[in-house]
Amino acid sequence: MLILLLCLLALSVIAVFTGSVVVLLRQADSLVRRGRRRPEAVAPRSLVALALVTLISAFVLYGSAWLKYSPGLFPDNTCMFHAGPKEYPVSHSGLPLSTVCPSPHGGTVDIVPGWINPVAFALVAVSVVALAGAYIVYATGSRVDRRL
Repeated sequence: MLILLLCLLALSVIAVFTGSVVVLLRQADSLVRRGRRRPEAVAPRSLVALALVTLISAFVLYGSAWLKYSPGLFPDNTCMFHAGPKEYPVSHSGLPLSTVCPSPHGGTVDIVPGWINPVAFALVAVSVVALAGAYIVYATGSRVDRRL
């Protein structure tokens, strides 16, 4: 049940992110077609919204992965559900997210999927770039077009 809710949450975040990017691109396209200069083609409000959506997406992704893969109250169950043996994790790190469990075939295995950390950090980077872009557009725009 929890996995189903996490999947629905992830799909809704992806839908909101995709929708905001489509709206941003349509707005930029319509402004460019009307003959506005390039720095004024994207309003700071749209870039701030994009930054907010990507930052929220990063926190949702990282938070759901933290809840699923961190040892929590019952660390032996974490390894049992994801790696096989009912043993305590060998190591756990919060940043980057990593939980290493003993493998049933000997050795150790990191139970956190390899795509979670890069995607979360990429979303944070996109958010920072969008905020920097909003500041640049706001600072270089005319006083009439400044709308936050």
